[in-house]
Amino acid sequence: TKCRDLTFPVHGIRHKCFKGSLPKSLALSSMIGYTKWKGVWTNGVDRFIALTPFIKELLESSSLRPEPGQVVVKPNSTDDLALTEDPAPKRKGYLFVGRLSAEKGADILIQAFKDMPQIPLTVIGDGPLESELRRSASPNIRFMGRQSRSVIQQELNRTKALVFPSVWYEGLPNTIIESFSAGTPVIATDMDNINTLVSHQHNGLLFEKDHPGSLVEKVHELERDPSNRLGKNARETYREKYTHQGNYEALKRIYEELLQL
Repeated sequence: TKCRDLTFPVHGIRHKCFKGSLPKSLALSSMIGYTKWKGVWTNGVDRFIALTPFIKELLESSSLRPEPGQVVVKPNSTDDLALTEDPAPKRKGYLFVGRLSAEKGADILIQAFKDMPQIPLTVIGDGPLESELRRSASPNIRFMGRQSRSVIQQELNRTKALVFPSVWYEGLPNTIIESFSAGTPVIATDMDNINTLVSHQHNGLLFEKDHPGSLVEKVHELERDPSNRLGKNARETYREKYTHQGNYEALKRIYEELLQL
């Protein structure tokens, strides 16, 4: 975001933002600066498709300076992972699926569930923090490593909620919309963009970023709720926004509008 208002993204070079490489970051930043200066993106592109309204707003307020209406929103879609049409009401435990790294909030996740020794957590994925987290984890935390999509589907359909503790910006995480498809609510950090996907007290719960105690509070809140309202709403969110058919229709409308210009 330091470069959002800059024509030439100098901070991208300083921080080696592209693959941790100074030469690659210099090359990419030079290309970005040159094409903005030449007006390539405003003069040579009819539409930009953003995954969420938050990303659309970032683009519109950036040095890209798109014309009004040039950026439209169309989310991605995902397969329907529900094993039954109505989400099963009797579910147990919680699930994390993703990279075990600091930016994904994996350390926050493990700390929170160490403070809830009676509540099980299943962790699917690997990453640089895996060994450290395995050593420090309590017995209620089960590590499964990297797994196939079929295994993830089974776990999504039996867990009470997916936990998404990321501490940095995300685009449109497929894990979240897969969870919705399975009728599984999401407990996520109250980060910009993510808080537009996970609606608090509707299809999930939001907790304060970087605070294990806040995550603990939200897990206990869900544990005290005997209804399956959040799961049903999560399923409905998927059907309204993230099906392949809906994605196709939305993309088709964008192309049809362009053909009429």
